[in-house]
Amino acid sequence: MITFSHVSRTFVVAVLLTLPVAAFAQEATIAGTVSDSTGGVLPGVTIKAVHDATGNSFETVTDSRGQYRLPVRTGSFHLTAALQGFAAPARTFELLLGQEATINLVMAPSTLQESVTVTGDSPLVDFNQSKLGGNIDPRQMQELPVNGRNWQDLAILSPGSRTNAVTADSPTVIGSNSNTQVGSYQLNLDGQQVTNNVLNGNGNPRYSRDAIAEFELITIRFDATQGRSTGVQVNAITKSGTNTPAGTFSGYFRSDKFNAEDLVAHRVVPYSDQQISTTFGGPIQKDKIHFFGSYEQAKDKRTEVRSAFTPTAAERNGDFSGAGLPGCSEAKPIDPLTGQPFPGNVIPAGRIDTVARKAIPFEHHILQKSHSILAPDPTLWDRWPPEQGYLT
Repeated sequence: MITFSHVSRTFVVAVLLTLPVAAFAQEATIAGTVSDSTGGVLPGVTIKAVHDATGNSFETVTDSRGQYRLPVRTGSFHLTAALQGFAAPARTFELLLGQEATINLVMAPSTLQESVTVTGDSPLVDFNQSKLGGNIDPRQMQELPVNGRNWQDLAILSPGSRTNAVTADSPTVIGSNSNTQVGSYQLNLDGQQVTNNVLNGNGNPRYSRDAIAEFELITIRFDATQGRSTGVQVNAITKSGTNTPAGTFSGYFRSDKFNAEDLVAHRVVPYSDQQISTTFGGPIQKDKIHFFGSYEQAKDKRTEVRSAFTPTAAERNGDFSGAGLPGCSEAKPIDPLTGQPFPGNVIPAGRIDTVARKAIPFEHHILQKSHSILAPDPTLWDRWPPEQGYLT
């Protein structure tokens, strides 16, 4: 029997397990120095940053050198500084994933309650990190169309990304999925590594594009805090709820009815791509706790077109004196004993292994029945993967 105490204990354990995640998933940092109008540093200044969309607030106090450092989440902020006897300056700005913004504040003495708000600031410059890369911001994630809706395709927009070999299973943008070495990339989601390094990254977890808020691509010179990768880093964060309840419901459909004939198959290749996505988020307690969830279902019917040729009856008996395959050079079987071609390109019957002679008819039967081999005319191999659902 499950009692209330068991449920309570389970809930407490779940909360404790999520605490390290919450602490590690801070996505950006604000740092700087607070000084007065004469250039002297001001210790004990209360720095407060309020997230515009959620109302979450982050606070810290300057140290003896007038410096402060404040880990925050991404988004638009309103930053204020407060110290008795000084006018309260304010700054508004936006932070992207991985940014470490330096915001120095100057406070002037005041006998009245005054505030100074600075708007229209120049773009924030990161002076504290040497990494090379770029950000795909929320506006780009929301507005830019992507064929197939693989959000990682947008990595090509990042500086330092010259090729786009992104697949749904491999979140790397350098090389290709077939030759990418294990450890050459790392995918982090909400501060946690989710990369699958088995089988060159095949089978990596997939996430709906509608659930990803933004991501950062780091191509070189990332420091030890990133780690565990010799190539690129993909740091992504999922969306979160705000003080305003909001959601989406969308469908994406592609059909072969709008395709032209395939040049090899000489017919329209069957194709069908169906994706349905929904999201919803909102407040649990205003300015404090929010929720967000998403679900996506994908049905992707693909057709692979392959061209191949099976041996003729004469070739299965060792006679390669025919015209050969179209577009290929004449087949010349080599005698392993002399190193020279067999006379007339015909392998003597006595030189063909008895076991091989018996196995050839079975192999030919398998090749003719295989959907992967197209002979003599290209045919089509249809496969329906199981329906795939992504829940975030």
